Amino acid sequence: MKKTFFVLILCVASLLNLSAQEVKNVLFIGNSYTHVNDLPKLVKDLSYSMGEEIYCESITPGGARFLTHSQNSSVISKLQEGHWDFVVLQGQSQEVAFPDFQFYDEVYPYARELDSLAKAFNPNAKVLFYMTWGYRYGDQVNCQYYPPFCTFESMSWRLRNNYSLMANDFSSWVSPVGAAWSYSIENNPDIVLHSSDNSHPSIQGSYLAACCFYIMMSGNKVESDYLPNGVSMQEGDFLRGVANRVVFDSIDYWKNQTSSLVEIEQLEKEVFSINPNPAKDNVNIIFNKALSDVCIELIDLNSKIIDKKIVSVKEGEKITLSSFGQKGNFILMVNYYGKKISKKLVII
Repeated sequence: MKKTFFVLILCVASLLNLSAQEVKNVLFIGNSYTHVNDLPKLVKDLSYSMGEEIYCESITPGGARFLTHSQNSSVISKLQEGHWDFVVLQGQSQEVAFPDFQFYDEVYPYARELDSLAKAFNPNAKVLFYMTWGYRYGDQVNCQYYPPFCTFESMSWRLRNNYSLMANDFSSWVSPVGAAWSYSIENNPDIVLHSSDNSHPSIQGSYLAACCFYIMMSGNKVESDYLPNGVSMQEGDFLRGVANRVVFDSIDYWKNQTSSLVEIEQLEKEVFSINPNPAKDNVNIIFNKALSDVCIELIDLNSKIIDKKIVSVKEGEKITLSSFGQKGNFILMVNYYGKKISKKLVII
């Protein structure tokens, strides 16, 4: 009896400890690379096995691009709920590796819109860009037009650079799944991370991705025996080791620390004040300090930029943005010196 009672107490204590953990709310915005093998559930189950709890929702229409998501009312509505701790953004498998002229025209602006909306409605959230990987044998259809698409290595490197670029430019984080894939394939090619279509992840590839996301979201190493069906113990040991080495050991490199809500409010007081003028459908921004190369944007709730100015200002100078007759809720974005401040406002 005593032995049974002792074991029961340990189990109850374990459950109480788990329930005491703060639940993290995570929204995955992506496509089939996230949907295949149910990556959000893998992250949830792995976190649970580590004594942590997360709640996941996902929007993952097949082939969706950042442009698609920025025009998707379901995505915008989910972001507007405002309770997310992490928002994961994943682009179409090729687009983030596009040539520069195409990337900056078709990809970068829409990723930035989503990043801005996520932070405007969820001020304490971390945006995590999901760095994906190259096709197993490269993209042979487009190889003739753009050599970086010709091999797994060159395509992955292009994806790594541009996902990291966006995370840095937007003061967000990147989950370096593609970098972990490259390390795994180089050091143990017998573990096949691609599925039979040579593009999507196998269960091993999704498990490695889940380990990367767990580390970025928790800040802890993966030290769990949890394995999804289809991943052997030996494979799991190796893939966890890859994630810990590539992600955890360089976690500060993959993070670009964002300001807390308190810091944002303090920055706002130091930098500018806002005076909406409903009669003239405009917003006056009065700067409290001199700044150069300030980007100011007025954005509607459909993530469309209504007015934008890039200016250098003197202390006390007033800059005016117009809603051009539109009424309702807007977001004011002020970017300067690598800092980003978002402010909700209403024009009636």
